[in-house]
Amino acid sequence: MSFPLRRSKIISFLFLVIIALPALAGLAARAPSDAIAALENRAAAPWPRTPASVADLNAAPRAIDAFLEDRFGFRDGLIAFNQWMTRRLDLGFGEEKAIIGKDGWLFLTDGGALDMHMGRTPFRDGEAAAWLDAAEALREAAKTRDAAFAVLLAPQKASVYGEYLPDYVSAGRSMSRHDLLIQGARLRGLPFADAKARLIERKGAAKLYYQSDTHWTARGAWEGYQALIDVLEKTTPTLYRLDAARVHFRETEFSGDLARMLNQQERFAETAPSLAIKNATPFETVEVDAFSYGAFPTQITTTDADDKPTLLMIGDSYAYALIPFLRESFSRIVFTHHQLGAFDRAVLDEYPSDFVVLQMVERMLVHPLAPPERTGGT
Repeated sequence: MSFPLRRSKIISFLFLVIIALPALAGLAARAPSDAIAALENRAAAPWPRTPASVADLNAAPRAIDAFLEDRFGFRDGLIAFNQWMTRRLDLGFGEEKAIIGKDGWLFLTDGGALDMHMGRTPFRDGEAAAWLDAAEALREAAKTRDAAFAVLLAPQKASVYGEYLPDYVSAGRSMSRHDLLIQGARLRGLPFADAKARLIERKGAAKLYYQSDTHWTARGAWEGYQALIDVLEKTTPTLYRLDAARVHFRETEFSGDLARMLNQQERFAETAPSLAIKNATPFETVEVDAFSYGAFPTQITTTDADDKPTLLMIGDSYAYALIPFLRESFSRIVFTHHQLGAFDRAVLDEYPSDFVVLQMVERMLVHPLAPPERTGGT
């Protein structure tokens, strides 16, 4: 055997070993759910359910890609190396989970968040109408169970604090998915709470989103709560609204999920408002496995205010900051994850409530909202 041929075989063997290592490491690694929940405030992508329609079949390759990406060997180290190289070479946001904006503001890029902001992922023909059709069907499902219904869309941080984005990230010129749904809901008479308009109007008075985190602060959640109550009061004028005189905020030290994604917690530590409610209603919260989604169990919060109505909130991590306010308006709050729009509609029967609220952060609008006849958990 000639030396060049032997060298080629050795190189080929080493190449195969190198490309196989991530897959082998991924198989050997523990489940990623806990690590992803801690660092990225989301559940690891699940294996796609068995396709029940042509749309499901078309979406399956992207869902499989997401499943494999969350389980790729050496994932955390490769992400960290990519972030370091991207910052050193000033390559924009590329595959970064987060980017550094102006004045110490960090922004999420994962899941196409900034692509949506830049207008790169507009609704295709019929998608907005299909989303609203599903929301209307969900309202009818709630109505048949004698429950009032509303949708609360939580805008992503870039939609409220876009002025702090890097100069190379510009907003799209076409109407955003969020704004199209709000406009369409008004035309149909669907009860949608427009928190975005309220947040933009009030952002000059207080920090409504964390600089170092994906989510709204307690002050931002307060504005979201007010927007939601504005809508719910139209169906139930007697619904109790928490008095602003009972709501107090104080500044505390904080370092958020985006800082953790960049592994720069100390650099991006900040002060942010935390909540205190005067004479807060006593409560108890338990977690159950029913309808859980990844690292998000179903939470059932009960208070001693038996004269107040009950609420089923189908939402995401933005809902957690809303619950302290909602405890003052409802006697029981059941929170379960929307599972990217594919939650099990049996939750409506399992937890019959006076109000059903679908809460979804803007960046999740890249996922279709499944109609009520689609059931089955992930």
